[in-house]
Amino acid sequence: YLDVAGGNSANGTNIWVYQGNNSKAQKFKLTSTKPYEIINQGTYTIKSVLDLNKVVDVEGGETASGTNIQLWDSNNSGAQKFNIVPVREGWYKIVNAASKKALDVKWGTKASGVNVWIYDDNESDAQLWRFYKSGSYYFIKNKLGYYLDVSGGVADNGTNIQVYYGNSSKAQKFKLESTTYSNNNGLNVYYVTTKAGLILRNSPSTYGSRITTMPYGSEIQVSSIANGWASCTYNGYRGY
Repeated sequence: YLDVAGGNSANGTNIWVYQGNNSKAQKFKLTSTKPYEIINQGTYTIKSVLDLNKVVDVEGGETASGTNIQLWDSNNSGAQKFNIVPVREGWYKIVNAASKKALDVKWGTKASGVNVWIYDDNESDAQLWRFYKSGSYYFIKNKLGYYLDVSGGVADNGTNIQVYYGNSSKAQKFKLESTTYSNNNGLNVYYVTTKAGLILRNSPSTYGSRITTMPYGSEIQVSSIANGWASCTYNGYRGY
């Protein structure tokens, strides 16, 4: 039987196997640990549980790397829409739909209280996030070890967004709400979510000639959807 040597509970006590004796040294409690959540790839607004009318926002709707991330009233702008895209092993990047810049821990600094901004998408640890379920909400943890956090737990316009020690507070709870994003051409932006990719055809039929295959995770711009077929543009190609 699995056994704690000598029934000793001190750090460093050896674990071995021993003849069964029904002692406490051979009794163990199994505690289930809930893993990170799998998020459907798509476009979302990220709402703060402190006030569900307030969302994660790119300050001023700017698109340059280094633009700050803050809390702001929900206004349906591209500054408040983020593409959540799987990268590897349950880690996701969170990319602003308008700027194509990723949510990033400033300078990749591994410490509590570090600012969050947008930066060129590079899939570094500073840009990788996991989602942990808490009821209907999520804690969002960066790969550097800290959690997305509304500074001071203050639900005001302009409150800074940072990373901070995990504390299970409302300042670290967010609601993901699925949305769509239209670019300046009025086209809705979607992403390929099938692992095998999607075939782009020259007509809205499975008999249509193949133009190309759009890989998993690819961005496509959709002008209309009818009878299950989307008229779309991908990487300069137009088709269905």
